[in-house]
Amino acid sequence: MPAIITFKNNMELANKIKSVVGGEILLYSKDVFERAWKHRSIIAIMSVGIVVRKIAPLIKSKWTDPPVVVVSNGYAIPIIGGHHGANELARKLPFIPVITNREMVYNDSTNYIIGIGTRRGVSKEEVLSAISQAIEECGIKLMEVRSFASASMKKDEVGLRDAISALGKEIVFVPYEVINTMTPESNSKASRFGLTGVAEPSALALSREKKLILKKRVYENVTIAIAK
Repeated sequence: MPAIITFKNNMELANKIKSVVGGEILLYSKDVFERAWKHRSIIAIMSVGIVVRKIAPLIKSKWTDPPVVVVSNGYAIPIIGGHHGANELARKLPFIPVITNREMVYNDSTNYIIGIGTRRGVSKEEVLSAISQAIEECGIKLMEVRSFASASMKKDEVGLRDAISALGKEIVFVPYEVINTMTPESNSKASRFGLTGVAEPSALALSREKKLILKKRVYENVTIAIAK
């Protein structure tokens, strides 16, 4: 199980992470990373700079060092051990994973993010149909889609998860605090839940240029927006 290293003022966030992946919470101290190094993996709720300085003297081998993920400002950032568990761990956390690897660095063709909102109980078939219609309208191909995104409140929608899995893609469930930093172009019923929206801000949150190429479009029980 992971060691979750945090400052005292982030205990609520640390407990939220523990509820998802388990592990042991360790309060930050001068030697906390040395003590945590025996764990299978490490999640540090603090800036990347602090973590890099603290783990630098401890790093020996990518085969034996524990994967390390930093959680900061709504993002989960693998620092070391990306192919040895850090990338997978980052994707499990309720934050936006920032995954960098050779393929992503040299392949800019996957430039689009599809944001999805759904009604409760939506079916896999409804989601797949909506995605198909949306990408056809935009004149893009599925292979050009880097990721799908939705609000964290949708993470238990089986039809949504099954649809994205059937496409061989990943979906990121964006935390509320990140969604509400986005400025969508369309009004949304999600405002009654305290959100600026679902489809548009989710797509914008993961996009590189923060530009919508398809504003929120409703396909029966599914809402789609596409950003790049």
